[in-house]
Amino acid sequence: MVSSLQYKIKDLPESERPRERLRNKGPKSLSDAELLALIIRSGTENNNAVEVSKEILAEYDLDELNNASVNELKDFHGIGEVKAGQIVGLFEFCRRFTQGSNEKSEKIKSYEDALDYFKPALTHKEDENLAMICLDSKNHVLNKDIENSVIAKGSIDKVNVEFRRVVKKALKENAAGVILAHNHPGGKAKPTEGDIDLTEEISEILESVDVQLLDHIILGEDEARSLREEEIIPFE
Repeated sequence: MVSSLQYKIKDLPESERPRERLRNKGPKSLSDAELLALIIRSGTENNNAVEVSKEILAEYDLDELNNASVNELKDFHGIGEVKAGQIVGLFEFCRRFTQGSNEKSEKIKSYEDALDYFKPALTHKEDENLAMICLDSKNHVLNKDIENSVIAKGSIDKVNVEFRRVVKKALKENAAGVILAHNHPGGKAKPTEGDIDLTEEISEILESVDVQLLDHIILGEDEARSLREEEIIPFE
């Protein structure tokens, strides 16, 4: 009989091995310790990966483990730099996936929703920035990181826009529609002739690839205006 403190996972009957149960019955058949054991893969001389995982989970519940650092995890016997990094990396990956799913579920229902979405990227900028969000056919936001939504930067009164970049981003996100926004640093939100011309050009280019320009919002120092609300972009 193999000692309970010294057996390896391969000494278990095949039906009790986490990897085999995962393959045959799916991940829901595994305990938290068994799932963690799949990540760390091996144990110590006296404890297999499942036993090491149980020791970790006896000290940390899943919420605490989600925030544990590499150095904290290295305090456990059998967990070195690599295994601690695998655990931390797993939780960070899951956190980003969850965040991305939540952001993707956000729906733009009004001009005010879009304005709130753009403000973090455009407020307090010293030069003009043009930002763009992509939406699916039900107006759910597709591009997840608003801080990376800026597609053009310019001087204090001019934005140089590469139309190809606008189209490329819309197609990459498989967008049905897009909303543009740019800031007027230290000025009014009233659209200039250049703003209107730019909007019309982008609208025509997007229309050629079956993407609709839903709105173009201008953020001034103390106000914001929607070109759709002002009927510069017509309602369809």
